[in-house]
Amino acid sequence: MAYMAKRTTHKSPKGTKLYAVREKSGKFKDVQSYKRKHGVWLAKNVGDGGLAKTPKAFRAMDAAEAALSRKTMDDPLSLTFEAPKTRLPTDKQARKETPIASGCLDYFPDACAAVANLSWVGNEQHNPGQQMHWARGKSTDEADCLIRHFMERGTDDTDGIPHTVKVAWRALAMLQKELEERHNLPISRGSRSS
Repeated sequence: MAYMAKRTTHKSPKGTKLYAVREKSGKFKDVQSYKRKHGVWLAKNVGDGGLAKTPKAFRAMDAAEAALSRKTMDDPLSLTFEAPKTRLPTDKQARKETPIASGCLDYFPDACAAVANLSWVGNEQHNPGQQMHWARGKSTDEADCLIRHFMERGTDDTDGIPHTVKVAWRALAMLQKELEERHNLPISRGSRSS
C-alpha cells in the first residue's frame, strides 16, 4: 500500500493559517497559505466558485508567502501548531477518566494560579510587548533548572517569586515536552519554537 502524505493545518508566527503536506519521514514537503490552497481546490473542484481570480493568479505567490513557505520547509518548528482534536481522549470512558477540572484545577487552584502568574512574568521578561506564549528556545534546561529551584524550595527567588512555583512550572514544561515526544503530538497551542 502506498504511503499517503499527511496533511495538516498550522499557523505561522504572524497568525496566518497554513496548509502543510509531510513526507513519510515527517519532513515538510509543501507549505502554503490555507487561503491559497483552498482557492486552488475550489477552482479545480467547484469551478471558480464565485472567485474572481484566474488560475494564473492562484499560481503566483507573493514574495512574503514564498519566503514563509521556504522558511517553514527548512524549519518546521517555526510554525505554531494548532492543538489537534485528539489531544484529549475521544472515548467516553477515557474522557471521564481525565477530569481536568475536578482532578487537577480543583485540587490545585492556588498552585495553578501561581504557575499561570509565573508564565505571565516570564513572557514579560522574555517576550516584552508580545502576546503571551512559551518561547521554547529561550530556556531549554528544564531538569537542571527544576533541581536548582527545588534545592531552594521554601524561599523566594531574587524576583520575589517562590522557588517552588518555578519547580512546578519547570516540571510542567518537562512533562509537556515528554508527552509531545512520546505521543508524537505537535507543540502546544501556546508555544513557539523560539
